[in-house]
Amino acid sequence: MTQKENEKPEEKPVSFGEGKKDDFGYRKKAWFWPSVLLALLFPFTVFVFGPFDIYAGNMAQFGFAASDFIGNLVVLALLIAVTLFLFLYFLRGKAFAAVFSVFFALSVMFYVQGTFLNFNSQLPGDGELSIHWTVPVFDTLIWIVALSGLILLFFLLKRKYRNILRLGVLVLSITLLGMQFISFMVSGISKEAFTAPENRSYEAMATVDNGKSRQNASQVAAAEVDDNEPRYLTTEHLTDLGEDGNVFVFVIDRFDIDYYYRKVRSDPSFFAKRLDGFVFYDNNIARYARTYPAVCHMLTGVDNDFSVGKSAYFRKAYQNAETLTALKANGYKINLFTQDYYGYDDASVFGNLVENVCRNEGYWVNDSFGLSGYMLRVATYRILPYPLKGVLGLVDSFGYQKSIDYLGDQPMYTTDMKDVYEDVTSRPFVTHVGGNFTFLHFDGCHTPNVYGPNFEPVDDSDEWNTNLSLDLSFKIIDTYLNALREAGLYKDATIIITGDHCAAINDMKDPDGARVTALFVKKSGEDQTPLSVSSAPVCHGDLWATIYASEGITVNFDCGRPVFDVAEDDPRVRQYRFQKGYSSSEIVTYDVVGDAKDFDNWTLTDREDIGSMYK
Repeated sequence: MTQKENEKPEEKPVSFGEGKKDDFGYRKKAWFWPSVLLALLFPFTVFVFGPFDIYAGNMAQFGFAASDFIGNLVVLALLIAVTLFLFLYFLRGKAFAAVFSVFFALSVMFYVQGTFLNFNSQLPGDGELSIHWTVPVFDTLIWIVALSGLILLFFLLKRKYRNILRLGVLVLSITLLGMQFISFMVSGISKEAFTAPENRSYEAMATVDNGKSRQNASQVAAAEVDDNEPRYLTTEHLTDLGEDGNVFVFVIDRFDIDYYYRKVRSDPSFFAKRLDGFVFYDNNIARYARTYPAVCHMLTGVDNDFSVGKSAYFRKAYQNAETLTALKANGYKINLFTQDYYGYDDASVFGNLVENVCRNEGYWVNDSFGLSGYMLRVATYRILPYPLKGVLGLVDSFGYQKSIDYLGDQPMYTTDMKDVYEDVTSRPFVTHVGGNFTFLHFDGCHTPNVYGPNFEPVDDSDEWNTNLSLDLSFKIIDTYLNALREAGLYKDATIIITGDHCAAINDMKDPDGARVTALFVKKSGEDQTPLSVSSAPVCHGDLWATIYASEGITVNFDCGRPVFDVAEDDPRVRQYRFQKGYSSSEIVTYDVVGDAKDFDNWTLTDREDIGSMYK
């Protein structure tokens, strides 16, 4: 053998461009396209498709277009794609296999989790979601098995099977990318996701239960105010008082009676020291278990049979609201302060009944990065396994609102407690001629500890404290009560403090215990008397009869019974309708007779699959 034959060829670094096998058996050239696809699949799934899919599936809830946030996320996804590809490019052997398999496994599982494994879960800031322990355990096991299997696959397959593995990666990557991209394009075009909400043609049509098309509820309602511009409820008249009568309905979101008892145990005089002339009703039933349709029902007395969509129900209820019409006919100016989407879709539906309505002239994004970050956070919550969802803290449906400003003559009202408190305390109370009706709904006990004792932002990881929520709620209410006292109008005012609903406890199964909503009522003429307690079987269907009787108004339609006329031993039947599930829902109806705090007095009478609650 010659010296030349004994010489070993000079070794060169192995890269994607060469066909030589490295020490782990990978032909880097063969894995070039799988690496390119992975570098696209991972960031597209997490940073583009996830946020967009959340948006496309809940467009009616978001007051902005996909184009307002998706550009930032596409740029971020491209930067990550380039970085990931270059990172893979310079890796060799087992290091390459490890990194590639981890990112590939995560890409697959993020898609699977977001699409199949969330079991109708909701955002933590939207409510208490108690899931049976088997759900997170099952979810965790799937992740462990899938991740472990996909990663081990890259190490355990023999070299002769590498081509099969590479082909599988190519097919699965192309399939996942293709499905997500097609969904992205179809939703973007068919739903006009990139068009400003007010300019979408599809919103001009809605489908009723007979399958025929009709005009959108907001456009029909708008005709009553002589134009077709959308409207919203503003903060105007937030501190109005009436010389000739005052009705205040304070709605502390999710004011469950258990929260009342917790507060009394920690501070026995909390309610008594401020609510002179009031009666606490400890046997009150809210009709519904969610803000929608509870708020609309409280304002109108009109039930929702869920046979039509949300906008159609709002139109039917508000345009035929004898409750509000009768009040206005008796000289009361009506001011409604509640959240859009859950309390109303378009304030045009109120016609000329409500004072604090403003034409919506569009919107502008004041923080595009904040909006993009919010959408990414929501999407990340969806794709993470249950044990890791909590690391994101509280994420709710209205976290985007700080990034959006609506164009109109007045600021839009939102139920954020800090905003409400600052608005109320920064304005003087103004007394006008005639009567005044104010319906004031704010987050109250619904949103876990977003604010500290002085409305300062707190760490999302803080444990939810309903006592603190009530402290903040009554800082708002006290401002009104003190203003009424100072104006000499407290005694003759009708004041109701309640929740729109109680705590659901568990969204995914039939109620297994009593669901009672707190209710305080001060009748006109009551003053200087200690807070008392009544166990009369009352319900939210009695609120308007209570208001009319207290204010001396006579009406010719059925609106329940005044709560102070209901005897404690009255055998009347009240109904509670609970939404079971979240995206796909079942309404479970109970008849309640006697003491609602005793679950033995609850009888299941009906269950109905209504499909999407917010259709």
